[in-house]
Amino acid sequence: LGYDFMNCFDETFNDKVTQGTLGRNNKSEVVLVSKLKPVLIKYNQNLPPEAIHLAIEEIIKDRSRLSPIKANQEVYKLIKNGVKVKVQINGKLENKTVKVIDYETPENNDFFLASQFWITGEMHTRRPDLIVFVNGLPLVLIELKATGVKVKRAYDDNLTDYKDTIPQIFNYN
Repeated sequence: LGYDFMNCFDETFNDKVTQGTLGRNNKSEVVLVSKLKPVLIKYNQNLPPEAIHLAIEEIIKDRSRLSPIKANQEVYKLIKNGVKVKVQINGKLENKTVKVIDYETPENNDFFLASQFWITGEMHTRRPDLIVFVNGLPLVLIELKATGVKVKRAYDDNLTDYKDTIPQIFNYN
């Protein structure tokens, strides 16, 4: 995004956040809808609530039947170009685009860094070290290792395992 997001992380927490779920209904969810929804409303004030609802459904839909590359490409297009939805406006069905990220003014986005973020896959639960969320979307995954540990080991031991056990996180990053 071309923005120094290290200085603008959101520190507000709701009840679910203090309980460790960050607003998620379960640990298999990787999008923080509680952060995404208010941003979509702010960016798309001229659209009816139905448009926001449809956009969120499209962003978080299950893509597990797709190849990882295809799933990531779909989500990338939604993030980059906005989510195309059909909504009733003045009695007519219209095509609209729901903006997801503010590229023109990056500081308008909601940046959040989660440490030790638990994610449940089909069979296992894993905990990546750091995940950077932009508007509730997990766009960056960072795996930390002690000094002296080779980067290849981090890839072999952790990232490869995450691709197999919690693939849904990679749809977005």
